[in-house]
Amino acid sequence: MPSRGTVAAETMLALLEHNEGYEIVFRMATRLPVDVARNRLAAKALEAAADRTLFEVGSDPYVFWIDTDAFFLKGTFTMMMRALEQDRGIDLLSALCGTRSAHQKATALMKTGDRDSGLIPGVHAEAGAVVDVELVPTHFLCHRVSLLRRLAEQLPFGAADIAMTDDAFFSQAVRVSGGRMAVATGIPVFHVDERNGNAFLPAHAACRIDDSGTVDTTALAAPLEQEERTYGERIDRVIAKNRSTLR
Repeated sequence: MPSRGTVAAETMLALLEHNEGYEIVFRMATRLPVDVARNRLAAKALEAAADRTLFEVGSDPYVFWIDTDAFFLKGTFTMMMRALEQDRGIDLLSALCGTRSAHQKATALMKTGDRDSGLIPGVHAEAGAVVDVELVPTHFLCHRVSLLRRLAEQLPFGAADIAMTDDAFFSQAVRVSGGRMAVATGIPVFHVDERNGNAFLPAHAACRIDDSGTVDTTALAAPLEQEERTYGERIDRVIAKNRSTLR
């Protein structure tokens, strides 16, 4: 988990209450540019997987990338791992995630570089299907640690002089390695606004998450205007350039 220093209360609730009893090796990188943080976490994941007090020789443990403003339901860990076990050809699996805005497409792209190809469940595929994509967001991902071993010759989320966002670079690195990426459209993970508790899912209105971890669609609230969030100087420049291209 990369963190600017704050973890949403809803994310902490999910980590504490919805971990399904798995033995989780938790790692965090704090107050760093997001690409630097993710590269550091990738190294930490490889170190943990090599620790024989944690994992047996020859094991290929799962790695989850969870943002500090992600809320997931009970059963999510099991469903993500089961999806990878059922289709061993998938190297990188994303949950269904979107932006912190209502009624939007998923942030996964069917075709890299084409923002109009944002995945829409029920349009590009049947609701609940596992759909192949070319770019995945880093909001909530699952893969086996062997994927990082395959990418170990490079920084998996990009070096400081690469003019790409961290998720775009990681997706490209997986594709170049021959990897396959997909989105489990039946596994929703919400994008929480930590300032007001509003939660967002692609193609849905804003909702709230109560203290028991239940998604309350009756407690709707108007979202705040999108704040300027810094992801590190390099990533900020790429995002600004992307925004200007879309205008």
